[in-house]
Amino acid sequence: MPENYYNRNTYEDLKNSSYASGMHQLWENDSYLSFNIKFDNTDYSVLYLKKEDKPFYSTGGGLYDDMTYCFPNFQEVNNDFAIGFRSMDEIHSQYTSAKVRLKESRENTIVEEIVKKTSEEDNPVLFIFYFKK
Repeated sequence: MPENYYNRNTYEDLKNSSYASGMHQLWENDSYLSFNIKFDNTDYSVLYLKKEDKPFYSTGGGLYDDMTYCFPNFQEVNNDFAIGFRSMDEIHSQYTSAKVRLKESRENTIVEEIVKKTSEEDNPVLFIFYFKK
C-alpha cells in the first residue's frame, strides 16, 4: 500500500492515479482467466489464455464480438460452458446508447433483433457460451 494511504483521499487517488480498482466479472476455468478492471481511469476487459501464457485486453468491452454491449453477468463457469444473464432493461438501455456507435456492426444487428422482440419489463435473458475444444 502507498505511504500514508489511510490519510489520503482514496477516491481522488483512484480517479487521478494509476491505481487499479473496480475489479469485477471475474471467472476462471482450466483454460482461461477473465475479469474486468479499471486502471488509470480506463475500463479494461482482460482474457488470459493459461496454456499459451498469453493475455488479451480491450477497452470499452470490445473483447467479446457477439455481445459487446449486452455481455452477461456470469453465474457459473466450468470447462465446458459459461452461463449468465442480463436484465431486459439493461439490454434496452445499452442498445439505445450504443446504437449510433455500432450502426453497421454485427453486434448491433444481433441485439437489435432482441430489442425489437422484447420490452424492458420482460424476463432476463439467459446466455450460454460453449467453449471450443
